[in-house]
Amino acid sequence: MTSLNAADTWADWRPVYIQTVDISNGNQNLNSNISAIAKDKQGIFWFGTAGSGLIRYDGQHADILRYSSSYNLSLPDNVIHSLAALPDGGLLIGTDVAGVVRFNPMDNNFYPYPATGKQYLGSRIYAIVPDRQGGYWIGSDIGLSHIDSDLKHTRQFFVFCQDNGTCSSQTRAILQEKDGSLLLGTDKGLVRYSPDNQKFTYIHFKTSVQNNIEGIRALYRDSKGYLWIGTASSGVFYITLDGKLHQPESLKQDSPFIRYHSVNSFVETFSGALWIGTRGGGLLSLDRKSGKISFIHQNEAAPENLDTDSIRAFYREENGNIWIAAGDNIAFYNHENDHIFTFNNSGISSKSLADRNVYSILVGRYKQIWLGLGNGQIDYFDKKQGFIRHLRSKGMASGEGIHSLVELGDGSILAASKGLSLINPRNLEVSPYSVPDLPENLIVTNLLYKNNILYIGTPEGLYIYDIKNKKTEHLTHTNSDSNSLANNRILDLAFHDNILVIATAKGLSFYIPKNKKFYNIFHRNDNINTIPNDYIAALRSAGKILWVGIRGGLLKKQGNTLSVVPMPESELFCETIQSLINDTKNRLWIVGSSTIAAINPKTQKIDQINRHSDSDKMIYYRDSAAIGADGEILLGGSNGLTVIPADFHPDIIPQPKAGLAITSVKFNGNELPYGKIPKEGQPLNLPSHAKNLLIRFSLLDYGFSRQIHYSYRLLGQDSEWLNLPAGSVPFVIYSHLPAGHFTFALRATIPGNKAAYS
Repeated sequence: MTSLNAADTWADWRPVYIQTVDISNGNQNLNSNISAIAKDKQGIFWFGTAGSGLIRYDGQHADILRYSSSYNLSLPDNVIHSLAALPDGGLLIGTDVAGVVRFNPMDNNFYPYPATGKQYLGSRIYAIVPDRQGGYWIGSDIGLSHIDSDLKHTRQFFVFCQDNGTCSSQTRAILQEKDGSLLLGTDKGLVRYSPDNQKFTYIHFKTSVQNNIEGIRALYRDSKGYLWIGTASSGVFYITLDGKLHQPESLKQDSPFIRYHSVNSFVETFSGALWIGTRGGGLLSLDRKSGKISFIHQNEAAPENLDTDSIRAFYREENGNIWIAAGDNIAFYNHENDHIFTFNNSGISSKSLADRNVYSILVGRYKQIWLGLGNGQIDYFDKKQGFIRHLRSKGMASGEGIHSLVELGDGSILAASKGLSLINPRNLEVSPYSVPDLPENLIVTNLLYKNNILYIGTPEGLYIYDIKNKKTEHLTHTNSDSNSLANNRILDLAFHDNILVIATAKGLSFYIPKNKKFYNIFHRNDNINTIPNDYIAALRSAGKILWVGIRGGLLKKQGNTLSVVPMPESELFCETIQSLINDTKNRLWIVGSSTIAAINPKTQKIDQINRHSDSDKMIYYRDSAAIGADGEILLGGSNGLTVIPADFHPDIIPQPKAGLAITSVKFNGNELPYGKIPKEGQPLNLPSHAKNLLIRFSLLDYGFSRQIHYSYRLLGQDSEWLNLPAGSVPFVIYSHLPAGHFTFALRATIPGNKAAYS
């Protein structure tokens, strides 16, 4: 049993899945300490390293640019502390010993700024920050300098160094405020620069230890306006809007979370959590509402999580995705996990499930959540009381999945697997439950309880058990009887207008208990007005409407009319609909094998929810859906329990502005400068001796990078579109091209996403 705080919410249960991104493609030279992150105007990422130079990454390919003794316009220093993307597609690079270097994409060369005189910017460059007027502020080992908007003229602003070269401090972090003033994080404390009087002033505080915060390494202004200050060894401080300085106990230097580690960076997630990156202490997450702080550090049991406890930098994209400079790798957090999340038995969270397969879900009358798992296991947790328990069926049921759960009139829980098991909710004991004439080894797929009658769906027909009188009826399909059950394989059960509706593998049945007869609806090849097919997988009664999920479609029964609901072209509606459920906003949620959609009750618009993460592979199970105590949608599948908050709407997830781009061109083995790579509709003129052409391309959507399907065609050379398997590195080589004019056409599609890119 895992104890939880009594005030626990779903936010406390939410695991943080951070995916380590392998950018090496097998190139061992790319495995080095990542220290800085930038994204250029095209959407390509650049990573600075602490020893291996500069890396350019498009989601599919990685190029490394580094110092070469044989070329004087190569990168002059392989140790990089900071990066800033320029409007022309180039970069400003802050190095360890070579000062600021400009990368020019028109020739792929590197140009250092002056290393002497008043234009000198420093040797070790810690921070490069845009000044909002086209120029850049430079924080370095000599103080604060500036590069003008022409990117040519430089000047020193605030210098800590004497004429003899001795420097009393260094500028490690820069934050430009909305009013144009600057905050500088230095070794000697916090400095404010006012553009009105052009003066620099040290800001002093009265803390329990000192009146000045020394060794500042990071500055961050959050969405509430609080200023966060990270230090080399004194922990984390923050300043509220009234100017008061605070330091929570959990963020002091000797706390178990900080442990005197250097705090290098901050970033705010889409949901408002503050992440704190430390050098050696891992990644910390602070819930500012509750003040609760937790580790998101190295987890050897979960290789998809962070593989280091050294965090050097964060980069947050406009859509909320977060990139993390994490030791020898780059890590990626998908913003969708701030809205829809899944947890299972991975061991990442102490609140993990007993098994990752969630076959059934029940929310009891007291809002406890019961999960039917694999291998006869049942998880029970009560958020209000604050605990989770792992239960297990006995006998033959112990080796079978729990396919259905139902609450009886006395509050006890029945679990369906091989036969039935009874759970006592008071002591959580599990025992076999016997039903007369129900074979003990028969797999039970569905349970429904009403008025002391238990309806039991199986692959061998319907059992109706009168609990009070202990009598059982067994109803089956008979070929010669049109009023018998449509098919023995039962997939779902529901009551609608006091009539039992039965979804079967070959038709839809309505059972009228009074005359004990079935009224059936089947697909007929000779009648286009019948249902499209007989595979009825899911049912949901919502007021006067009965929703029916079938293979590849959705039906709506209202009164005596059963009609097909028009659906958009989508992968979801090529799948079998596994579950249907109405939430507290009266939206109908449609759950396919791997995709989810919701129908807006006012507009009837169908919104499909696309999961953008490569690591999120889920097959949703049939009839494994429920509404939680707070209106949240709970879905079970092959990778655990998915939780969708009650107020979720697809529009709240910022969609990526992905562009399909040619990211590298080589002819006769010679690299074309990045700035000369043609954009859509632009020509590329090759010399007559260019016989061999290599083209690399990528859809710059980093959440989908391993799922994208590419196809290409060189018009005038290729007779048809050529397809690349999903997950393969996208490039093409043309050899011995004849002279002439050609058009290179490119397409990309993402499974589950109706958008196509070309």
